[in-house]
Amino acid sequence: MQTLPVTRLTLVIVSVIWLAGCGKPRSPLSPRQALTTFQLPAGFHLELVASEPEVVSPVAMSFDERGRLFVVEMLDYPLKPEALGRIKLLEDLDGDGRFEKSTIFTDNLHFPNGVMAWRGGILVTCAPDILYLADTDGDNRADVRRVVLTGFAETNPQLRVNAPVYGLDNWIYVAYPGVSMPTVYVKEFGDPGKPISFPDHAEVPGVEIHQTDLRFQPDKTKVEAASGNSEFGNTFDSWGNRFTVWNNDHVRHIVLPNKYLSKNPYLEPTLSIHSASDHEKASKVYPITRELNYIHESEIGHFTSACGITVYTGGSFPSEYEGNFFVCEPAHNLVHRDVLVPSDATFVARRAQDGVEFLSSTDGWFRPVFTTVGPDAALYIVDYYHKVIEHPEWIPPEKMK
Repeated sequence: MQTLPVTRLTLVIVSVIWLAGCGKPRSPLSPRQALTTFQLPAGFHLELVASEPEVVSPVAMSFDERGRLFVVEMLDYPLKPEALGRIKLLEDLDGDGRFEKSTIFTDNLHFPNGVMAWRGGILVTCAPDILYLADTDGDNRADVRRVVLTGFAETNPQLRVNAPVYGLDNWIYVAYPGVSMPTVYVKEFGDPGKPISFPDHAEVPGVEIHQTDLRFQPDKTKVEAASGNSEFGNTFDSWGNRFTVWNNDHVRHIVLPNKYLSKNPYLEPTLSIHSASDHEKASKVYPITRELNYIHESEIGHFTSACGITVYTGGSFPSEYEGNFFVCEPAHNLVHRDVLVPSDATFVARRAQDGVEFLSSTDGWFRPVFTTVGPDAALYIVDYYHKVIEHPEWIPPEKMK
């Protein structure tokens, strides 16, 4: 397997999951060719763990308790009316780190975008629902498909409920960006959502949740607003501090949980999010892309599509990497790294290194959109690998030609 040159291979190994996307390319590279385009710090190297045809157009992933990998495929992005989304179940049968077996766990999903292993199955965010899917007969295909929660807005696919993650408090947190009503594709993406409810429990009243994330406990039929608001991503550090992201605000700490703020009905609403970057919002990034494929000139050279966040808690990187914040920036074909430094009740996020990113590629098709720490303590990155990632709602008419 090809890897980049390393100087500390015995100390650090980073697995970067390469999941090549589909589409009609002009000049895409094969997965193995693309491995030669990356720039990483000394001591790190890349490993290809899955690619076409095993998986196509991936946007999120989750390991289960058996080390199997569930990958969300969004083949209907950005405008297809058919429910083409799928969940793939990937298995590494020989233990070599390559997931060579791929099974369609479930299909017929419209714009699925998040997955989390839970209770012998998986939870999948797929507005208007959060689904529970499970395989009870051992054939690697879901024969249980149940709506756990419903009512989420079916707006732009980039702004739907996403990123389920289990918190230390035994609540499941999801990002819920909020309603962004379209002006062009009103019929397709104009649903503002409804109160969030458990469809199997009519006795539990729905909860109005707007412009904030939420958390829920399926077994207890509890759902409530959570402080903060994230566009595509949701992560905790080892101490339960929660971090979110917005396209140009790449690291945000949730300082005050909503459960405390809501105890005093006379308290004037206050902002519970702290933008932690000391290099400010829309901060400068350092791509090495040879042919940057952009939609708007105003987005060049700074954060504009931050997503797919992870606080590294694996314990196998050098000590200076533990607790670092990793965030994808697909418009610039890179993954950025910040060091989280405690500051009073919150954090300051400082650049790990000036003038260079943790991971970057010369290939303009490289679109990292999701990160997670695997059971082997490596950092896994999902690459959507598309020429264009912007939704047509925001593409200027001249760019549509």
